[in-house]
Amino acid sequence: MKLGIVCAVFVLLGAGLQGCNYSKSYFRIGPDGKKIKADGPILPGEEIGETTAGTGTGGTDGGGSGGDGTITPTGGSSTGGTATGGITGIPVYPLAINAKDMTNSAHNLYLARFSEGAFLETPKKLTANDDSTDGAMLFPSLSPDASKLLYFAAKGTGSIFDGTFDMEGGLHLITDLQGTPVDAAWNASDPGFSASWTANGDEVVYAAGGCGLLRKAKSNGTEATNEATQPAGDYDKWIYFQAAASPVSDASHPAHDTILFSMVSADETAPKQGFELFLKKRGDLDQTHYTPITETPMVMEMYPSLSPDGKFVAFSSVDASAAEGSGDAPLHLTVCDLAFTGAVGKCQNTRTFGGMPAGSVNSSPCWAWDSSKIFFSSKDSTSKKYDLFMVDFTGGSFGASAVNITNTAEVDEMEVSCASAPAVK
Repeated sequence: MKLGIVCAVFVLLGAGLQGCNYSKSYFRIGPDGKKIKADGPILPGEEIGETTAGTGTGGTDGGGSGGDGTITPTGGSSTGGTATGGITGIPVYPLAINAKDMTNSAHNLYLARFSEGAFLETPKKLTANDDSTDGAMLFPSLSPDASKLLYFAAKGTGSIFDGTFDMEGGLHLITDLQGTPVDAAWNASDPGFSASWTANGDEVVYAAGGCGLLRKAKSNGTEATNEATQPAGDYDKWIYFQAAASPVSDASHPAHDTILFSMVSADETAPKQGFELFLKKRGDLDQTHYTPITETPMVMEMYPSLSPDGKFVAFSSVDASAAEGSGDAPLHLTVCDLAFTGAVGKCQNTRTFGGMPAGSVNSSPCWAWDSSKIFFSSKDSTSKKYDLFMVDFTGGSFGASAVNITNTAEVDEMEVSCASAPAVK
């Protein structure tokens, strides 16, 4: 697959990691309520939580039974007692990190666990690139249970910002992240670009065909088919850039089983258009349903990430005129409320995080599995490299400041991806 300037313009290269130490192991809580020691995160469907004393029938929103100790994934009320939502144990946030060694320009991918303000161990190296000739690894996507990782394996030359950049490659899948990682082409006959896992990890949604198509396939790359095609009408010359399958597991939530994606005009003769974010139901090929959740023609919205509770969308935004011809245009970390009228979602109450230096490039946001934090990569206007940052997000508001969780001198942390299934220590 060959990707031109339109698809690649916002691959903000840069990236790096610091060493830390693991101290505690994971455990799971099975259906019988007993702890199970494990080397990896809790798998989808393995519920965690606790209940207080009482008796009665389970309530709504994951409340469960009130007094029999039934394990519940989220809070809710029940007759005769209250089920306390949340987790038993201290939250752990599995992360996949795309980093570049500044001494030899080698890109590599890492698996890390973050908890209580620090990495729990030295991030685990998943790939073995030795120098820049091995190519770049872009758009990492960590599976919900942090057992697998998809990424775009790229070979490219030139600049992504002056129109000379050209890139070839396809999606790769790394399996057995907790053991001995195995890296292989995911679907060589149907090269993809940016990919995202569905909430249960069974399928993958990805941009393909030079970004012109939105596709889906089983997690092993088989049974690939169109998830959407080129929209008609006003969008007949638009292309898909990035896709984010919904991490919302609650089947009753309107954001469940949806796809959030970014599209941009590929018509070079048309007036300047910015990236817009769209939301659609999986399997819905009716192009008339592809309505934007953002409508800001001169603002580009990229790197969309839906919170696991389905309430918010995080993304990077930039003024379209500022982005033209420059790799250092400010990218703002932005969040909006995702409000629904029936099945139609719209961004409301959009706000930008103001806790970073003016002119910062803030990209690749992803949500902690409990929707309480946002991880993202950032560099200021004078820096040549990115670090990874974390900002709290509670009650619909950003924390006052973000924490630099890597702060490395010779390693450039370009992108981060978060696991959406709960994990604790």
